[in-house]
Amino acid sequence: MYLAYSFPPLSSGANTRNVLLPKYLPRFGWKFSVLTSAEPRGLPLDYTLLEKIPEETIIRRVRHLDIMTVLRKLTGKKNTQLTGSFQREGNRITPWDILKFYSLIPDRAITWMPDVVPAGIKLVRDTNAKVILSAGPHHSLHLHAWLISRITGIKWIPYFGDLWIYDSYMQYPPGPIKWIHSLLERAVVGNADGIITTTPLSSKYFIDRYGYSCPPCTEVINGYDPEKLPDTTGGIHRTDKRLTITYTGNLIGFLAPLYLPDGIEGFLAAEPEAEVRFVFVGSFDPGLKARLQSGRSGSVVEFVDRVSADEVRKYQLEADVLMTCVADRPGCEVKNNAKLAEYVTAGKTILILSRKGDMADFLEEMRGGYFSEPDPEEVTETLQRIYSDWNSGQLKGPTDPIASARIFDMRSNIRNLADFLDKIVSS
Repeated sequence: MYLAYSFPPLSSGANTRNVLLPKYLPRFGWKFSVLTSAEPRGLPLDYTLLEKIPEETIIRRVRHLDIMTVLRKLTGKKNTQLTGSFQREGNRITPWDILKFYSLIPDRAITWMPDVVPAGIKLVRDTNAKVILSAGPHHSLHLHAWLISRITGIKWIPYFGDLWIYDSYMQYPPGPIKWIHSLLERAVVGNADGIITTTPLSSKYFIDRYGYSCPPCTEVINGYDPEKLPDTTGGIHRTDKRLTITYTGNLIGFLAPLYLPDGIEGFLAAEPEAEVRFVFVGSFDPGLKARLQSGRSGSVVEFVDRVSADEVRKYQLEADVLMTCVADRPGCEVKNNAKLAEYVTAGKTILILSRKGDMADFLEEMRGGYFSEPDPEEVTETLQRIYSDWNSGQLKGPTDPIASARIFDMRSNIRNLADFLDKIVSS
């Protein structure tokens, strides 16, 4: 049984995993059933994703009386995007901050427990399930799955799409609340029968932190479906011959890479006559956007609002270099952005801006492009190297398809997961 709050039609960074697990696990001997939310919130809905789920997949949806949504309806307060450690009104912490960070621990899905646990027990018994996979975040789903496992007696494995404590996407309030999160993570790890992560360094984090109390770990690296590789033709018609460096995705709030504007500005100062353009497709922090549109970079940076997946693909195919970048925060080195696999299938040169870690290792193995630490001077130097190589016709890439498949082929990765599940259940 797969317990996931974010599942189609809700569209999230877990789309590929949510679609391909029910497709491939049954091929390797594992029936797949899903327990998810009846009214998913917080992200866009894409009903075409449901068409990609095999018809034989058992999906049960459970209502969630989300207290945050209820209170917003009662007060008429709109949902707002987090822009710092807390959502603030001026410089003061609001009652919403207190509720979200100090009461709903570990997260808002904790209030789903009264409804989802009985439904999970029933689904386990109806399907004769042998193991529960709990997909986090939301990390409270691990607590729900732990309780279901204790009641039904079957194995339980938390699936960390993102890490919990050591996660660059998360922000915690100061004081004892983070300590409580640490205790909960330790309890989850210590009582689980196995752990699934998305990168080798993520698994290493658990092994190093918890030592002998850590159960067996495995990785399912975010990748692509080898049976449905996207078309690599049909890019947007190029109207000029400038070097085009493109980013597709979202960079919002504290996830915005603050070093990037200075890095680009430094490059343009060193190469004032450079024939280059930077294209950003998606949703972006207003402050980051304003900085990129000012100074020298204002004349070479273009922003495109959120568009369909097909349109995003066209921008990727138009580019000479596809860039992925993360905020310079602890934990960013264990990330593997889902868009990296998209970039790989586009066959383009890849530029990664991050701390040295998993994505850098993947890039080196594929020999697919360029890497820079999240430092303005290093970004400047890397852009200069890219521009020089492009001018001389020696731009690195495209990626080696054999090495790419070795890392990102989800059919192969899920086959390895099935072997892992076999070992856990038989132990």
